[in-house]
Amino acid sequence: MTSAYIPRHLTQNEVDLEKTISEKDFVEQLKIEQQNKRCVVILAEPGAGKTDLLFSFSKQLDAELHYASILVDEDIPEGNILIVDALDEVSTTDPTRMKSLLGKIFRSNAQLVILSCRATEWEHLSNESHDQNIEFINRTLKPLDYLEIQQFYSDQKYSHSFESFIEVIEQNGLYELIGNPIILKILAKVFNSHEVTNVFESKSRIFEQAVREFASEQSDERSTKYFSLSLEEKIAYIENIFAVLL
Repeated sequence: MTSAYIPRHLTQNEVDLEKTISEKDFVEQLKIEQQNKRCVVILAEPGAGKTDLLFSFSKQLDAELHYASILVDEDIPEGNILIVDALDEVSTTDPTRMKSLLGKIFRSNAQLVILSCRATEWEHLSNESHDQNIEFINRTLKPLDYLEIQQFYSDQKYSHSFESFIEVIEQNGLYELIGNPIILKILAKVFNSHEVTNVFESKSRIFEQAVREFASEQSDERSTKYFSLSLEEKIAYIENIFAVLL
């Protein structure tokens, strides 16, 4: 079952979540930003929905979504808008390749560059970019709020009610985690695919089932258009998400 996309909200930083801007309004700002050389960096933890957001941007701005791990070995495409996802996937493997990629990006003729990266990785990468003649605009992807979580759950047509799902999630102290779309999707599927009393008897049992559920996930157009993760990579990925959020 492919989940319907829910438009997101962004903030200027990770602390002040009250000052937000809707995705729709932000895209209108991006269209104006094309008049000046700008680089927008979308920051968030793993699984927060950066790829989905950039995919949505690409549709609204009529631009192609590129993956950093692929673009690092290719020529930068021509165009006024360049959208590149998952810079951190390159930076964690080889710093020299990341420096080369950033150099190519900033030397391109794109007037508007949109990048996504984990916040912790960008702190390091931004130091590599200070000498570039480009203005950076950092925005943090806000976690899903209660109504957005409810909308996502309702769109899936699950057998159990949303209220019963939230009740069990809160009983297990997991509510803060489900603002992350991947965690929400996995826990909702676990909740609706197993005997609740057995799976949700402990956090360790929940996480065990969540890892298994994620390992069986099929890729879709938004998440892995050009590549798919191996079983081992999927397990490592979801375990990393839990580690960051907890």
